[in-house]
Amino acid sequence: MKPLLDGFLYESESLFFYGASGSGKSLFAYAFAVAIAGESGEFLSIPCATNKKVLYIDGEMHYNTICDRFESLGESNNLDYLSSTDMVSNKVNPINLNEEVNFEELVDIVIKNQHDLVVIDNVRTLFQLTDEGSSESWQRVNDLIFRLRAAGASVIMIHHTTKEAYKIDGELIWSGSSNAITVVDRTCGIDKIADQSFSLVTGIKEGRSGDGWNMALNDMAFKVTDKGLSTFDYHLDIVEQLNSYHYWLLNQLDMKSRDKLKVFNHRFGLGLGKKLTIEPVWEASKHMWQMVEDDFDLSAFRHLLKTGELPSQNPDNKPLF
Repeated sequence: MKPLLDGFLYESESLFFYGASGSGKSLFAYAFAVAIAGESGEFLSIPCATNKKVLYIDGEMHYNTICDRFESLGESNNLDYLSSTDMVSNKVNPINLNEEVNFEELVDIVIKNQHDLVVIDNVRTLFQLTDEGSSESWQRVNDLIFRLRAAGASVIMIHHTTKEAYKIDGELIWSGSSNAITVVDRTCGIDKIADQSFSLVTGIKEGRSGDGWNMALNDMAFKVTDKGLSTFDYHLDIVEQLNSYHYWLLNQLDMKSRDKLKVFNHRFGLGLGKKLTIEPVWEASKHMWQMVEDDFDLSAFRHLLKTGELPSQNPDNKPLF
């Protein structure tokens, strides 16, 4: 089983790839598809396959958004892109892979064109799932994974997380039944960590290749730019931003706490809206503060906003990071 991306996805493997709305899952999957369809031989500085035939099926993106994606992330003659939205605009019924005729036609297309990778973006729209919590609803999804793998293709199934606080014990949780991952080989989440910045969260299933996950993936963060995806050191980036905010805070101690929270929300792209209170800001940012001080908690965050002091403030009253 040769790798499509070393330590991420291999030939004839299936990946269940999930994230919240706006988490970058479609951007990542499309950029990956372009990379292996092309000739560069690397994706996010990790070795990847080249000149692979890819079928990307898009179930919800507007045509203009798709064009923007082509311009920023590129395209390839080896990449076939099928848009359900475009089909609707041309008065053709949208794709429903729960219907036998669409299901069989897709399998035939993959066999005929010998696609190496099929991306289903996303399960909810393309299978028109009405009850994601029912195990029976996922049977057709599982059947398609079996058929496409049997045809020699790798598969990426894109899905959503729950709408609530979707991290449980550090793991991203998808929306729906546990039957969603019954036959998949790998599970991987994607998390939005800042505005246009994302990180991967490798899941409990590690594939059939025997190689497991590339540990660099868990340490990797990447940004979306007009030139595609680029990696960066998330830890260092966050520490530098927190340091900058702390210096700013030391000179703004007379400002109202709500205004201090507004500045923090804007700087770190938390997207929490205008009516801010300290608790949701803390929940969205505690992982950042704990990068620099292990014992940093909600009480310490309150104290910081009020006095500008960290729990382990040095005698000169200057930031330690």
